[in-house]
Amino acid sequence: MTIVLNNLPANVDQALQQKAATEGRSVQEVAAEAVARGLGVTREGDTSAQTKTVDSPNWLDKYIGSWVEDPEFNEALKDFERIDPELWK
Repeated sequence: MTIVLNNLPANVDQALQQKAATEGRSVQEVAAEAVARGLGVTREGDTSAQTKTVDSPNWLDKYIGSWVEDPEFNEALKDFERIDPELWK
């Protein structure tokens, strides 16, 4: 399938061209990969791309046991617990 994208923002065009040049690939290849990644799908026949889905039963395992208490952060959040009675009238 061929898709023509007109009026790409200059920064997107520049990023596509720079990535293609850096990786020695065509702009079309880089753009197709970026679209697939953005949609959370793999390109047909591409075995190197891996998508992460919430359907995978172990997708959160890397976060287990990673909580670190941070008193400064907890103190900073206290302002969000304050209720201004004037705003609730």
